This record gives sequence, structure tokens and C-alpha cells, in this order.
Amino acid sequence: MFASRAALVLAALAGSGAVRAGEAAAEAAAPAEKTELGVYDVRDLTMAVPDFPGPDLTPDSWFSAGGAAPVYAPAPPGPRLTPTSIMDMIRRWIRPASWQPDKGTSIEERAGQLVVVQAPEVHRRIAGLLQSLREQTKVQVSVQGLLLAVGARTAAELRGRRSREFSVAEAEALVRAAGPGGLVAAPQVLCANGQRNHAAALKINSFVSGYDASDGALAPRLATGYTGWVFDVRPILSTAGSAADLELRFTLTGGWQERPVEFSTLVIPREPPPPAVAEGQKLPVREVLVARPAVSFQGKLGLPSVDCWRVRNCVTAPLGRYVLAAAGLPALAGAGGKNGAAGRTAVLLVRTSLVAGKPGPGPLLPDEPQGPGAMVQRTYDTRDLTSALPHFPGPRLGLPWQGAGGWGLLTMAPEPDVTPLTPPALQDMIKRVIEPASWGVNLTYICEQDGQLFVYHTRQVQERIAKCIVEWRAEHKKQLSVQGLVVAADEATAAKLRLRESNQFTPEEAEELVRAAGPGGLLADPQVLGFNCQRVYVSGTRAAGYVSGFDAAGPSVRPRQDLAQVGWVLDVRPTLSVDRKAAELELRFSLADGWQEREAEEKSPTIKCRYGLPAVRPNLLCGVPTVPLGKYVLAGSLPMGPPDAAGGGKKRAAAGRTALVLLKVETVEPEQAKPRDK
Repeated sequence: MFASRAALVLAALAGSGAVRAGEAAAEAAAPAEKTELGVYDVRDLTMAVPDFPGPDLTPDSWFSAGGAAPVYAPAPPGPRLTPTSIMDMIRRWIRPASWQPDKGTSIEERAGQLVVVQAPEVHRRIAGLLQSLREQTKVQVSVQGLLLAVGARTAAELRGRRSREFSVAEAEALVRAAGPGGLVAAPQVLCANGQRNHAAALKINSFVSGYDASDGALAPRLATGYTGWVFDVRPILSTAGSAADLELRFTLTGGWQERPVEFSTLVIPREPPPPAVAEGQKLPVREVLVARPAVSFQGKLGLPSVDCWRVRNCVTAPLGRYVLAAAGLPALAGAGGKNGAAGRTAVLLVRTSLVAGKPGPGPLLPDEPQGPGAMVQRTYDTRDLTSALPHFPGPRLGLPWQGAGGWGLLTMAPEPDVTPLTPPALQDMIKRVIEPASWGVNLTYICEQDGQLFVYHTRQVQERIAKCIVEWRAEHKKQLSVQGLVVAADEATAAKLRLRESNQFTPEEAEELVRAAGPGGLLADPQVLGFNCQRVYVSGTRAAGYVSGFDAAGPSVRPRQDLAQVGWVLDVRPTLSVDRKAAELELRFSLADGWQEREAEEKSPTIKCRYGLPAVRPNLLCGVPTVPLGKYVLAGSLPMGPPDAAGGGKKRAAAGRTALVLLKVETVEPEQAKPRDK
């Protein structure tokens, strides 16, 4: 976060007063100078920058306590730079001998401000140091998203496009081509480097999710469902300052519907408690109470359903250019409950821009020495290389199993976060590769703390370090694109493919399968970006509430709600081969269709309720296929159910068809040859 570089410098220089020993000796012999009073406000450098996670719009939170969308914000991190550490830095770096008690100088902190008595030259250098700290540590990034609903032709062109980058002009051309209503959302947020922030546009939908028994009566329990979108990002600038790694969480929900379910139950009034008796008094003779008749209560539940599109991944976005972060969901559910045109596909583009600050290696002190052999200080923000990458396991589909914890095949515990390159390894590689015999000589050093690499060496070595970091990033932090095609094939096509010797398809052959499937034959064309060895997912689902049972609490019996989810989830973790020609793709693809609901009725002396019993056919495809880069591989096939409204309200193909799952993996290389948009 802010000022982490300065904390690293202090750690590096602690106990090393010999760094500027020559300067200190010259100052000790100099006569006392005229001093002046200066006040420096450093509260902006010492403030803590908290994260602001976005709300959870997924239907999983509908029946939580109160129905509110949960937002669990972590405690704000402590500041990495304090007034005390800044004062220590100034004393060590700027004319150390001039701060002796007999020099008539001083530096103190008062309410977040530094009160300094020093010579005019020292004041000038203090101002320059603080300005340099602000430029290097207070970097602000703008993150913009474009969610488009594009037609089938445009979606096919995007699938065949080799590059995932778009200039601003190309992105605006896509917006115009999408036509009226094609731009579903255009969120934008400002973040400090490494800060998590969000933008959201929501509509609140309240419904009755159950009833609570209290004092012999039933009171409705309200839950809340949200429709709209949430754009949740955390940008971390690259060491060179030319791109940003985005930790992306995007959710779009819409198409809100609510189906009422009526029921009646008998509520038996409770007997009044016996009167209180003071100590020493005799118990009164209790009157014989006549049994109180039960009271009939009538209530109504709201069974909601909603479309949901989710993306959880990490994307490298060059500054000033858009990147296609994810795509999928042919029957797009728009914000505010409006469905997009049939056959349209959701496409999410993201763009990062630098708003303030100067990222990349730079001096922390003004007036540093010149010349080829001059020793200079540089700080490299290596969090993009050394910070852990989160895994994003996909959600489970179908109906929850009572007492079994749901679909165990999809509820795996998340793997530990992936660290592409550990800080000790990066530091050790630099010392081994770049002039190994020079480290520790003439006060040269290299140290790491909190993702920052602090180096004191010659200008030539600093330039080589900056170049090596860029090359290591390109080698150790590969961005991969996983493209899927889920095609409904008839029995003849499926049999023909079973007889085919190779399971590999060129992009042209895969598109021919899509055309042969006819209208509605492309069930989904998901695409998601992620880093090498990182687990990410994209999903298009519809969640619907239903009555799953009855609860008896005290004097009444009442229905209980639960949630079923249908649609598809593409959950992948690609691992590049050593020769960079193929990828081992850890795959979890879930397709839940065959949604049916039969009416049932509960009649007993205590409750009467007419409700629906849902049935879902969840199909799960798991495996680790080897996918040559640039080619589709038939990872497997799944049976399909009868015509229904599963998967975002779109009618499924006729019974007897098979869902073919084809996957393609490509590396995403930055287009360095093209000029950046300003």
C-alpha cells in the first residue's frame, strides 16, 4: 500500500550509518549555518488505505440472516510509514551530521506534521524527498469495464481473434456494433496501487422467505435478492509500470421473477405462565385451565428466481488498452431484470489507466550523483511477481443434498494460493546473474520487504536489474486464455465424432460444428483469462427457490425454502508444458439441465400447502486433457435433457442430443509493437 518503499529503505539502512560517511565527515567540519523553521504535512503519507470489497449478488446469500448481501471487509492494514520513520529517514539520508544536538537543529512531529528547524539547503532537500516519496508511493489507477451484448457474428469474430487486446477506438467500435441496448454496463473505479475497490448498480427485491414463531403467532421473515451488477477489482502495477494485474470479480444478475406459494397452518396458543410468587408466600391454588382452541393461520411465501453471470479471474491489462477478460452466456440477462436479445453473448472488457504517481524504478532522493559509475538507490515494486495469486473455485449446480453437503465433486476445498516467484528467489537470482562479485563491495546491497526490492548499486547494474525483472515477468507469469464451445449435436454427429481418431480440431473445424448445430445449437461459448497454474471460472446460471421441507417450531409447522441452480460452470486451471506448446488443463465443467417441476400438496392436521418439487439433471465433466496451444480439443460430451427453461431462460435442444465440450488454450502476449492509447 502507500509508502511501503520508504519502510523498506529504513529497514535496509538501519544500523548502516556508513552509507554516507563521507558526507557526514564533511558536514562535521563545516561551520554552523543559519536555520529556518519549516512545517511539512505528512498525513497523506502515513494514512492507511483500506480495501472496499463489493457486495455478493450471488443467490447463495438469499436465505442468510436478514437477506442482506454480505460484505466482509478486512481490517484496514496498518500504515507502513509513520511520522517517526519519516523523521528517522530524514536524519539518516539528509546531512546526518547536521542533526547533532549542538547544531541548533531539530525535527519533531505534531499532529501528523513535521516541524523542522534546519538550514535552507536541508529544507530544500527535505521537500524534494517528500515529493519523491509521494510520486513513488501514492500511485492511483483508474479501472474501467465494458459489458457488451454482442451478436452471434461478432462473438464468432472475437473467438477467432488472436489478440485479446483492443485499442480505445476498437472498443468503441464494438460498442457501436452492439447497437441500442448493447452496452449493458460501463463501470469505472479509482484504486490505489494494490487496493481493492468496487462499483455497483443494484436493485433490491424483498420477498417472504419464511415465518418465525413468537408468542403463539407467526411473523413473516423477509429476505432480500439483488439484481444488477458488481465490478470488484484490485489492480497491482507491474514493476516496469506499463501494465496492471487485475484481480477481477464481476457479477451480473437479472430477470427477477417471483412465484407465490400459499399455505395454512394451525397455531396453538401457549398457556400463560404461572404468576410470580414472592419469597415466603404460599403458592396460590391454580385454577383448572380449559384447553385453548388452535388458531388457523394463512401465509404466503415468495419463491424467487434470477439469472446470474459470474466471472472470477486475474487479468493483465496494459495501461491505456482494453483486454477481453471473459465472455459467455448466449442468453444474456441484463441489469434491471431486462433480458438481452436472443442469441447475444456477454463480453467483458477491462482497461487500466494511470491517474497519478510515477510507477516503475525511480530515485528516492533528489540530487543523486551523475556519471556511469555513480552509486544510486532504486526501489522496485515487485508485488506483481511475488504476491500470491488467489484461486477461484466455481459454484456447484443442481439441488443440494440434505445432510450430504451438496455436490461433493464440486465443493472441493480451494487450493493454496499460487506464488509465481518468491521474494528470496528473485533477490538470489539477481545476485547470481548480475555481477555476482560486486555485491557487498563499496556499500552495495540488495534487500526485500513487503514486495519491495531495494538496491544500492551503479547505474549500469540498476538498468540490468530493471531489464531482467521485465524478462522474468514475461517468463514466470504467463497469461492464458481458455476458450470453450459447448455445442448441442444430434446423434449422427456424435456418432461420427466417436469414430474420429483425433480429438483435436482447428478453429475453423470447431466453428463448422457450431454452424452445423443450427440455431440454438451453441449452448455456451465461455472464455476466461487467468495466469499459469491459477484456477479461475466463468458461469451462466439461473437460480430458483423452492419448498424443500417443513419446520416444526413450537406450536406451528411452516414451509422451508431452498435453492436450485441450473446452467453451466466452466472451472479450469491450465498448466503450461515446458516447451510452451501445450497446456495440461485441469477441468471441471458442469451442465445442469432437464429442469422439471411437479406439483405436490401437503395435507395434515397441522398444515396445508401446495408447492412444486423440482428435478434437475446435473452433469459433471472432470479431467486433465492435454490441449495443444491454438487448437480445440474435444474434452468430453454430456447427455442433455428434454426441452425446458434451464440455463438463463433459454429453451434447450430436443431430447436425445449430446452436449459436446471443446476447449482451446492460448497464451496472451502483450502487443508491445503497437503505440499505447493516451
